[in-house]
Amino acid sequence: FQIFLSALPTAPAWIMHSGPFTLNIEMFFVLSGALITSLLVSEHQRTGTVALDKFYLRRSRRLGPAWTLGIEEQFYLTWPVLLRAALRRAWDRQEVLLACALVIVIFTAISTLLDATYQPTHVVYMTPTQISPILIGCVLGYTITANPGGWLAALLRSRIVALAGLGGMVLISIEWDANLTALAEGGYALYGVAASLVIGHCMVRADQPTVWNNVLGWKPFVIIGQVSYEGYLVHCIVIIDVLLIAAISGIFYYLVERPIR
Repeated sequence: FQIFLSALPTAPAWIMHSGPFTLNIEMFFVLSGALITSLLVSEHQRTGTVALDKFYLRRSRRLGPAWTLGIEEQFYLTWPVLLRAALRRAWDRQEVLLACALVIVIFTAISTLLDATYQPTHVVYMTPTQISPILIGCVLGYTITANPGGWLAALLRSRIVALAGLGGMVLISIEWDANLTALAEGGYALYGVAASLVIGHCMVRADQPTVWNNVLGWKPFVIIGQVSYEGYLVHCIVIIDVLLIAAISGIFYYLVERPIR
């Protein structure tokens, strides 16, 4: 697969190696963790349980029509089960957050050890390296849903916090784009924290007419959001042309995924 990709033409250098364009998949992971966790916690608050059969049916309709990446599959197979078990046992927020923090630290340590053994180009695609942004998103979704009046939700309402997160994302992308060792040894986790500030701000102020919501609610961005999963799937293969990526993503969404769903 890597040999095949190395033979493909690449996108312009200013897209491939500049600021916010380089680590966008990690932002997708944060968003995925936050949204899935928020939905699961909200369901438990409404019904007193989490219906895993319905959850996996919805996920299969979303993921089944196209092919998907292993990291997302591992996340969907493990996190809902573990979260439901914690909610059933009435773990308090501190216990859930401590467990997530411990797992993030452990996986970062494992990734660091792997980076000392294997090539960085391989380590950055391994689960221990890539899972931290997803778990950070899970922490975000759990906290602001389970405790919407808490300090984190209040902090995330600040525009300054959102701008700081955006600045952190850009800075990490610029400084560590080519430094795979730094990314594997905690860089992805730091990027996940920065991305969670932006995503969290949008989530806690979703019902307010903010500048962020007005921009992201613009119809072209809404369409991009609808086909973003398909773009996430095909972007590595069809890296030749951004417009071609958008076209194929739209075909997947409207002709394959939506009819099945």
